[in-house]
Amino acid sequence: MTHTNYIAPKLSAIVLAYNHERYIAKAIGSLLDQTIPVQIVICDDASTDNTASIAKEILDSAGWPHKSKLIHHLTNRGCAATFNEVVNSIDTDICFVNEGDDFSEPVRAERVLAELERHPDIAMVGTALWQVDDENRVSLSKVHGNWTKEDIKKESFDQMGRQCVTGPSMAFRRSLMDAFGPVDRRVISVDLILTYRALALGGIKLLPEKLTYYRYFAGAGGISSKLYHWNEPRKEVKKKFRVSLKEEIIYIE
Repeated sequence: MTHTNYIAPKLSAIVLAYNHERYIAKAIGSLLDQTIPVQIVICDDASTDNTASIAKEILDSAGWPHKSKLIHHLTNRGCAATFNEVVNSIDTDICFVNEGDDFSEPVRAERVLAELERHPDIAMVGTALWQVDDENRVSLSKVHGNWTKEDIKKESFDQMGRQCVTGPSMAFRRSLMDAFGPVDRRVISVDLILTYRALALGGIKLLPEKLTYYRYFAGAGGISSKLYHWNEPRKEVKKKFRVSLKEEIIYIE
């Protein structure tokens, strides 16, 4: 993307990274190639590899005019705390998730922004996605249906979270944070919390285009060494749910 006249971005890309040195360059590159201006905010959650230094080098050399930010934790804080910090650091009312081992099609920001502007009552937009392996080979595509606020009464919370929208494909309004406050630090699946909040505030729109590439079990460790993966043996982790319109917690007890 060629930057001749500065146009302030209307949305931000939030990049949560942990030990993603193999993938972070591709993740950032896909954001620099977006067809509309995007603020890029990266948080490295105390990686033990060169993720932070690679990200800094790319941002420093990119000539990106949109006030990019790199946050580097010296100690690992976990998924929810990292997410809260990054969202608080953006300068726009809309953001989308692009984790440090994922990447996006160049039109992703343009498409999700247009959808949110077209539907001001909708709190979140998700897209279909490709699952890719360590070598960027596509292994599976996912497409989800559209959900509205009324669906809260029809499905269980657990089903909504899993079936509605995948975290790496989310774009959402900051009202999800303003209305409910920060995500509780004990939360182990932030995308489920955001899904519920979005449904409570008006609904979610899912685009059929595959605009996100999600690196599934890349072996890179994920956003945080403390992050719990849903497919781990249930006997190792006891899940406790408490859900309401004003407070939601998913945590390890």
